[in-house]
Amino acid sequence: MIILIDKQGIYMKKRIITFFIVIVLFLTCVSCSSAEKYFIRSPYNEGSTQLFHAFDTIEAAKTCLKDVEQLGYVIYDSKGNVVYHPFDTLAQSRILYQAKTVADYVRTNGYTYGNASVNPAYDQGKTEKLVSCDRFVAWAIFLSGYSKAHYENSILSLYGEKNIENYLIANDFTRIDNIEEVQGGDVIFVGDSHEHYPNLQGFWMEYPDHVFICAGGSEFGNFYRYDAGSTRRITSVQPSKEPLEYPGKNFRFAYRAPAELP
Repeated sequence: MIILIDKQGIYMKKRIITFFIVIVLFLTCVSCSSAEKYFIRSPYNEGSTQLFHAFDTIEAAKTCLKDVEQLGYVIYDSKGNVVYHPFDTLAQSRILYQAKTVADYVRTNGYTYGNASVNPAYDQGKTEKLVSCDRFVAWAIFLSGYSKAHYENSILSLYGEKNIENYLIANDFTRIDNIEEVQGGDVIFVGDSHEHYPNLQGFWMEYPDHVFICAGGSEFGNFYRYDAGSTRRITSVQPSKEPLEYPGKNFRFAYRAPAELP
């Protein structure tokens, strides 16, 4: 018996099988290369600010973010989209990032506590290196993009018609009266001004005499905070970890940035 072998048919079958193998391998490689990755970066998505490595899952990224969320960091996907911020709004993380920037700047540039006669956010230490709790907060908020009612000649102290509270209101910040609702990025007002009598009288005696930026919860019921209420605070590495309020410096109210970015 003579068996005829269709060499051309066998050749074609091999080519078809090889083609399908190549297709499968190609699709597998594409699938691997397109797998989503997650990154912890500044709230401005600057690649140079990336912390840690790329994460395979958002859950793993969230676990590491807990260690740095008080610095303003958030989570991005491979396309550069914000997929998670630890507080209600991205704006709150931006405020924390700028608060850290200002805190490091005043610490490393020799600032001390004092009643600045110029706007520190504009002056940048050219005239004087003085900052206080209210000027510090206004500086960080201004760098976060909130420029309404903030001018080069603005002082934005705690007191007076053009004070820091009215500056926050002008930029559509929302008032919070319940301490249980406080989050990172909120501007916190505490205390009263009785000790400033007779320099302050009437309405202003009941007004808060201190302001700082909460940077979120810490352990043991404490909170991270950015605070320029003394030279000791200004010259220390921030944020600190401490209670949100103290005897005589009780929580009065807070303000939170609007969800819409400036």
